[in-house]
Amino acid sequence: MLKCRHYPDAVLALPTRPITDINGSTALLAQEMAEVMYALNGVGLAANQVGITQSLFIYDENVSGNYSVVINPRLELGAETVMAIEGCLSLPNRVCPINRASTCVLTGLDLDGSDIVIDASGLLARIFQHETDHLNGKLILDRLPAANNLQSRFGW
Repeated sequence: MLKCRHYPDAVLALPTRPITDINGSTALLAQEMAEVMYALNGVGLAANQVGITQSLFIYDENVSGNYSVVINPRLELGAETVMAIEGCLSLPNRVCPINRASTCVLTGLDLDGSDIVIDASGLLARIFQHETDHLNGKLILDRLPAANNLQSRFGW
């Protein structure tokens, strides 16, 4: 089974590469990532969180057991923002107040290589932004104001 990488593992800071060939290996990666996500009680997981530098994340907003896969995601953020507490599987047992767009439009590909477009708000919009940040090599720590940056204050 894959293992979730924890900060300060260097792979978490690496931007991922686009996936150009969607195949059985891609589906297997997503399935193995889902096992990790559910084992850790998460609602999303990016490939680089398990050490794979490919542009793919999975999510299950309702923790229903029916995860979805997004390949090569792109986001268009709404103008309004909202502050909320976020956790991260790569920062176990820690939460941070993070300001994010309250809505977004996610585009990408599914496991069939078909285009997906999802208008999201609330928790789903937050999940999409959080996981896309991971794929760009950013953690929630990178979103904290410098004065409140827990990385520098607590040595994370």
